[in-house]
Amino acid sequence: MEDYIFLSMCFIFGILFIWYSKHEKSYTKTAAVQGEEIARKRFRIIRVCGYFLIIGAIVFGLFFIFDV
Repeated sequence: MEDYIFLSMCFIFGILFIWYSKHEKSYTKTAAVQGEEIARKRFRIIRVCGYFLIIGAIVFGLFFIFDV
């Protein structure tokens, strides 16, 4: 049961990370405070982490399904 919870948490957090990285209001606020270049880098890192979370959840799910 814990495996399903972990799998769904990784998938949901990955989706939320990607959604946040494409949120324009947050991007403009960060760019206004910290600068355009730093905001671009930070939001790119957030997006990549979201993709890694989703890919990790898929790989973990495949391991769990195939009982490896």
